[in-house]
Amino acid sequence: MEVKLINNNLVLDVIVDNPSEVNDDEYAFYLMHYKEKVDEQWYSKNKHIQFPLPDKKGEYYVICFQRNLKKNTKSKSNSNRLLLSPAIRLNLSTGSSKGHYKQLKYFRRVIHGDYVSLKRTGYIPRVGATPIPLRIPVNYGPRNDRNIEFALNSWKFLAPVWKRYFETKKLRFLKEIYAFMLDWSQSLSIKSGENTFAWYDMAVGTRAIHLGLFLYVLSEEAIEFSPRDSRILNSIVENHIVYLENEKNLKFNNHGVWQILGLRLLYWSKNESDKSKIKFCEQQLDKLIELNFTEENVSSENSPFYHKYTADLICQLPTQLFKKTQARITAIQDQKDEVSGWLTSPSGFFFLIGDSDDKGMELKTKLECDFVKDGKCFVSKYYPGSGYAIVRTHPNVDIQDSSALIFHATSSSYSHAHADKLSFILFQKGLELITDSGKYSYENDQWRRYFVSDRAHNTVGFSQRVVMPNEIELGDSSISECTELNGEYILSGLTQVRSLGFKHNRKIIYRPNTYMQIVDTVSHSAGKGGGLEVRLHFGLNISLQEINNRIVALHENKIIASIEMDARLQKYEVYCGSEKPILGWTSRVYKKKKPINTLIMTFAANTKEITTKVYLCNYPVK
Repeated sequence: MEVKLINNNLVLDVIVDNPSEVNDDEYAFYLMHYKEKVDEQWYSKNKHIQFPLPDKKGEYYVICFQRNLKKNTKSKSNSNRLLLSPAIRLNLSTGSSKGHYKQLKYFRRVIHGDYVSLKRTGYIPRVGATPIPLRIPVNYGPRNDRNIEFALNSWKFLAPVWKRYFETKKLRFLKEIYAFMLDWSQSLSIKSGENTFAWYDMAVGTRAIHLGLFLYVLSEEAIEFSPRDSRILNSIVENHIVYLENEKNLKFNNHGVWQILGLRLLYWSKNESDKSKIKFCEQQLDKLIELNFTEENVSSENSPFYHKYTADLICQLPTQLFKKTQARITAIQDQKDEVSGWLTSPSGFFFLIGDSDDKGMELKTKLECDFVKDGKCFVSKYYPGSGYAIVRTHPNVDIQDSSALIFHATSSSYSHAHADKLSFILFQKGLELITDSGKYSYENDQWRRYFVSDRAHNTVGFSQRVVMPNEIELGDSSISECTELNGEYILSGLTQVRSLGFKHNRKIIYRPNTYMQIVDTVSHSAGKGGGLEVRLHFGLNISLQEINNRIVALHENKIIASIEMDARLQKYEVYCGSEKPILGWTSRVYKKKKPINTLIMTFAANTKEITTKVYLCNYPVK
């Protein structure tokens, strides 16, 4: 077993060559300074690891320990020896922290995670992604996954290192963080123009928070840098400040929260005294909140998931640093969980609207019944200024007996928007009977284009003309009614696509556990759009059959609904997992999709009104 120790000027690389390696071999490493152990990495299967450059000059080598617990074998080997004069020279008086960190809460968004897992397994940028070994130099991009490029350029992998530092107060973890900061900076010179996420809005904001925290630690510990490293660090910090001070670079969605917080924390860590700079941050945050939240304190980002994400992010801002917006932040704080509860389906997951996924929140608000049927309480919530209307059984009703209908037409921003205006999701007896397609991914490919298009939603559109989110002008869609009378709900809304002269009014009459009637009134001037389509996307494990001239939805060999199509129907088609054309898919996990049954009902282009009835039932197939 040969062990090589290599100095790459930012870190020490340790590489093991073991020709006799077998499955389940593991390796541990001691970094030795003469006879003193100065660092270690415990057993893992990694044969290539890195140590931060040590502080002291002198001779260094590595002892590598090999073991195989299943075969009960072990061995060890020493590396070559190196005389080191570290390039990174932090003048540390001791190996441990002295700081008190009374304001550490300002930085809590970037302090989390498991350092041991990070080192043993690698960095996992999202659930299901292949772990990335964190070795310098890091490939920050280009890669074949935009989401991973973004995560790496945001330095999200530093969060577990920060957590480990504050747990142990050992300054070697600070050196590890700084080495990655230098590596990222050097990568821009080496791959100039290739890393498209280097100056991507939210990535810059997140890095600014890390840089602010680094400056805070240097101040608390009274650490002095070498002149060389001071110049490098100051250059990195100033480049971020210049970018974030340019209002044209700021986004007014959840990305902008990271940008404004990052800039404000850099100012705070640098003890910025210019009041105009502090005022700039407060003004930008105030503007962001006004654009990102409706008067009902619902996020305008077209997604139940992103309502919770952005509201949580806003409410975790250090109000001591944003005093002007404190009252509005408090108002969002007071209502954010209730809104998230209404935007959560009876399954416990967020309604699959826009770029949504993940578990939702339990609706805990004290509720009064609209009416009671068969011992079940039905409740409703109408957010007219936000584009949501929700009808559902009380949260106390067992999930197998639960029902819900959400009708939506959000129209305040394009952030995470789909072309899904006047679409809806229907739960019946605990099943997601009529569903939505989900987000799938953020890659700009044919699949993403399908998932955000009108064809992937329960909408009315054209058979030969796909509508995309940015074709629907802001403010042109709304939910105009949500009322209940004698156990029957009436929900109405309207939308339009001006470029096609397309106007659509939809009225839903919903009697829970009995029927839903959808009346679509349409006019347009699209000459080459083909016929009109009414689309219904059915939930996972729900099949469609034609029985007695009617389409029925089945689950576990039971008919749970029947669909009565308008008499003016020209044809209907059912798609399930189709790729030509792409139709009949849903996605609940990033970059993973599953086939579902999608019913496409086609009508003549000049049809003015289309009525679709869904009868809700539950009886065996005969």
